[in-house]
Amino acid sequence: MSPYEGSGNSWASKRLARQLDDMAEAAGFALYMTLNVVFAAHSWIQPDLVLLRDTLELDTWVSADEVVMPIELVSPSSRRRDRIDKPALMAKAGIPFYLRIEVTKSLPAVSAELCELRDGLYHPIERSTGGRRLDSDVPFPMSVDLLDLLEPRRRQKLV
Repeated sequence: MSPYEGSGNSWASKRLARQLDDMAEAAGFALYMTLNVVFAAHSWIQPDLVLLRDTLELDTWVSADEVVMPIELVSPSSRRRDRIDKPALMAKAGIPFYLRIEVTKSLPAVSAELCELRDGLYHPIERSTGGRRLDSDVPFPMSVDLLDLLEPRRRQKLV
């Protein structure tokens, strides 16, 4: 067993969920924290946040068919899995969108990339770094303040 990722990803996940929840719900979607998204009997992932078509009822396993957009906060210890392996599984399952957030110790400190599935591969449709916002109309109208994803002490050093 390896230790859970550092405080930066934990804070960013909480703040991102707070920012997206009302917007997602207004568009008719359900935003959840980590869930078990299953692709096959022994193939599953646990995205940091998961946007679903609808709410669940105490489910342990969620079919990939229910997922609109997994949201992954890239972890230094699982960078390849977060950037290559998981997106390949999600694309193969036909999940329409994928949002990747990366909090780093070096500048730009935080970056975001929203991707859309086309021709079996994820293609970036929106990118943002540092103090800029990530704005998009898909999969629902959203605007994410990337600086808000940084821990307060870290944010103060950058402002």
